[in-house]
Amino acid sequence: MSWLGLSHKGTEPLYSDEWNRVVDALDILYGYVSNINVELSGLEEKIDRYYGALFEEVKRPSSIDVLVKSVGVTPVPLSDVDRIVKRIHVKSPSWNLYLSYIGDSASQDFVVEPGDAHTLEIKNPKAVYVRSLGDVTIYVLLEY
Repeated sequence: MSWLGLSHKGTEPLYSDEWNRVVDALDILYGYVSNINVELSGLEEKIDRYYGALFEEVKRPSSIDVLVKSVGVTPVPLSDVDRIVKRIHVKSPSWNLYLSYIGDSASQDFVVEPGDAHTLEIKNPKAVYVRSLGDVTIYVLLEY
């Protein structure tokens, strides 16, 4: 039996009150479906915007630069060129004997241990400074 009081029929006549309940049920169903269409009308555009932004973030870089930096106790910028990048990847080789520290021009407190690799979501590599407790080499990959 349905929620409107209709039961399944075999080969028997369909009376007007039963037919009217079928029509009412179809009207109710149409009301639900039309409300769903109104709610979903802007959804496709929102999904396109979201995935468009996400695609821009994760797509392959148009170009890269790889820098080998010699770092000592004096803080130096990761790059001497003032250029906007997508991401900065920093790797400290496992053979380095000292810890390295990353930060801005005022303080470098983020520890990079030998063998560590980090991705920085910072747009300007010239704003990122690195120093070490001794002479080390670090590798920097800039994604454009």
